[in-house]
Amino acid sequence: MTTKRKIILGFGIMILLIGIVAGVGYFSLDKASSAFLNYRRLARVDVASSNALAETLSYTCSLRLFRLTKDTKNVDEAYANLDAADKLMDEIETLLRIQENLDLLKKVRKEVAEVRKLTGVLRDNQLKFLDLYQTTVRPNMREVGKNLVILIGISGAAGNSRAVQLEAEALELLAANRSATARFSENPDEEYSTAIRDNFLTMNAKLAEVDAEVVSSQGRAAMKALRAAFDPAEKAGQSMREFAAALNKEILTAVALNMDLEKSLRALSDSVSKARNVVGAEINAANANAQLFMIGASLAGILLGLLLAIVIILGIIRVLRDLSAFATATAKGDFSAQVHTHEKGEIGNMIESMKQIPAALGGILADYQVLEKRIEAGVLNARGEAAKYQGGFATLINGTNEILARLNMVIDSIPSPVAMLNKEAKIEYMNRAAMAVAGSDFQGKTCKQVF
Repeated sequence: MTTKRKIILGFGIMILLIGIVAGVGYFSLDKASSAFLNYRRLARVDVASSNALAETLSYTCSLRLFRLTKDTKNVDEAYANLDAADKLMDEIETLLRIQENLDLLKKVRKEVAEVRKLTGVLRDNQLKFLDLYQTTVRPNMREVGKNLVILIGISGAAGNSRAVQLEAEALELLAANRSATARFSENPDEEYSTAIRDNFLTMNAKLAEVDAEVVSSQGRAAMKALRAAFDPAEKAGQSMREFAAALNKEILTAVALNMDLEKSLRALSDSVSKARNVVGAEINAANANAQLFMIGASLAGILLGLLLAIVIILGIIRVLRDLSAFATATAKGDFSAQVHTHEKGEIGNMIESMKQIPAALGGILADYQVLEKRIEAGVLNARGEAAKYQGGFATLINGTNEILARLNMVIDSIPSPVAMLNKEAKIEYMNRAAMAVAGSDFQGKTCKQVF
């Protein structure tokens, strides 16, 4: 393989490694990004679930305040808590992907609907409970009190002390009853419910005794008006007791339903938290694996790059050393030196070009040796073949030819005849003076034949 191809291969491998590392890095980042988006989605579900759970806890507090105060504002706050929780459910539903969690959310929303429905019943019953007290029990009991006072006046005027005593006792019972029903309207506990029941029974019996003592027509009219007010009040009191019992039962049911709702929300939150933890662990593992791979690939790329660099550099050094030895030998006149490196491509072409240098110098040397022998043989007009060479080498041959031409000119300028004979005593050269005597047909002849 040529050095050029080694260099190209080395750079290609490095680029390939960089591309692999970049591709793996992008794939890992894309995977981590997708996992992070999934983690973020689950975190949003977790937060929304926690907020919904907080709203249900607030609902429980509002319901317990309602149980204590019987203020419908607390019911409105409980409704607001349920609305906020339901809105959070809408957000959660858009974020959930696992069917198991979607089924769990469906169960939660069903429980929210049940709690909402029961809360509405609670509010309606509480309003009816208070309406009975405000519109029937309290005004009617006030009317009963007025009529008792009228009866006391009538009985006193008639001198009926027994009737006055009974009517006064009934008035005391009425005061106790009004106090009990007022407390019951504010706090419909079982204790107050029992108290107003007993008060109505006792008062009803006392009024029966009063009725037996009233004989005047005026008294009978007052008694009739009293009964017209008392009987509806007693019936309304009984209805209040029934509504109170239902309210207490419904509140307990609502609290129990809300506890189930809280349990379901916690289960949903726990499920999402577990999934989020799994995704988080996957993100960490993916990042760690990507980092290890990228570090390993980078180290492998560095080692491979160093190995390729060493191989390429050593190959170039070996070529340069061989060429240096070749050039040194050539410079010292040793034209037999050889280049032992077998390279191809550009470096191979350079080596082949350098090999032509000693060949050209050897050819010139051989031509000079031939030229020398011819001159020694008397062929003073011998010349080197400059056309065989190019550039400086051709200039060198032409320069030598110029020197020989000037030598011939000098010899031709000698006035005396001059002849050059070869080893066989035959004429190879004559100057102009000699040719003037012997003529120009002398080449290869003896002196005897010419002169």
